[in-house]
Amino acid sequence: MTDSTAGREEPRWPAIIALLSVSGLYWAMPEPLTPGPGWLVPAMAAPLSIAALLFHKRSRDHAAQVVGYVLSGIVTVALIGALALLIAALPNKNRSAPRSAQVRRRTVGLQYPGLCRLVLEARRRRPAPPRINGRLPRRRAGVAVPQVL
Repeated sequence: MTDSTAGREEPRWPAIIALLSVSGLYWAMPEPLTPGPGWLVPAMAAPLSIAALLFHKRSRDHAAQVVGYVLSGIVTVALIGALALLIAALPNKNRSAPRSAQVRRRTVGLQYPGLCRLVLEARRRRPAPPRINGRLPRRRAGVAVPQVL
């Protein structure tokens, strides 16, 4: 029996793009949530991924595998450290961990400033919810909420 995959190499670019994108996400994290400076992981990932690619091209597969393990270990340890710092910041109500709504608003506001402005204006013009005896009506599953005119 012959192996149909013999002689064909596995592409390396998906792994390199994934690794560099994880490094970029680490760089984009707030400084209080990263162990060490934010540029450290991308600065280590880029040369090591180039080295692994060069080792692979020169058929030094064992060296490329070792560099790949080192690179995966560095990124994994850095992300575990960032997760530990995030978890440690949560019970203290530390403001270094931004709320998800603030992050979403900031991200959408940077990408679509006109849309963000329109949403905020629509929220300001929105009428107040109806109240019954000074309370908001309760919603129950399958029961329609009475409309107050």
